[in-house]
Amino acid sequence: MHIFMWFWTVNVMKQVEKGKLGYLKYRRTTYGLYSLVGFVIMFCFMMMSIMMYASLKAWPTIVGIIAILPTAKFFVQYLMIPKKSLITSEELKELNDLAHPGKIYADLFITASEKGYHIPCVYIDDAENIIAYTPDLKADKDKFRSGVTNFLNYYNYSAVVTLVNDIDALKSKIEFVKLGKQSGATGDGSDSSSGTDGKHANEVFEKLSIMCI
Repeated sequence: MHIFMWFWTVNVMKQVEKGKLGYLKYRRTTYGLYSLVGFVIMFCFMMMSIMMYASLKAWPTIVGIIAILPTAKFFVQYLMIPKKSLITSEELKELNDLAHPGKIYADLFITASEKGYHIPCVYIDDAENIIAYTPDLKADKDKFRSGVTNFLNYYNYSAVVTLVNDIDALKSKIEFVKLGKQSGATGDGSDSSSGTDGKHANEVFEKLSIMCI
């Protein structure tokens, strides 16, 4: 099963990197395929058990049950991932232009404080300012902030984390940070608009991505 999954993922589907537009669609499709293959394998072993022993109380059934264990994990993640992205390529391009030299990462599903957050895009700069956007009005901003902050603290990052529910609010926050109005509150106490190339932002995202599906 795993060989088939690897072949499909590498040779048939176009792989999308985490943080790029289209990643969630790619991931959901992949997990859906994995789940389908797992369920088919379980069904085949159960049918083998019935045909060979006229009973489900035989070794093929046990093998089928073992095969379904990783499948259940894939299926749960398949159900968790949103069906479509909630940001367009035009909006993403506008945000990238606005964020420079900061970075915009798209199509994320972040688990923080035991809750899942659909994050269509997040801004990260070299001063460790993190501004995430979710359309979910019920999202717990405090739990998201504490969950991400505590996780990054483990890697010695002093990130300033913000969650907003409106894309215009995201743009305003990015402009606010770039103007240096929060320079005293950034992770290293420096002006986030001065002399950055986005390299450190990529390093921060690399750690943040561990929290993502």
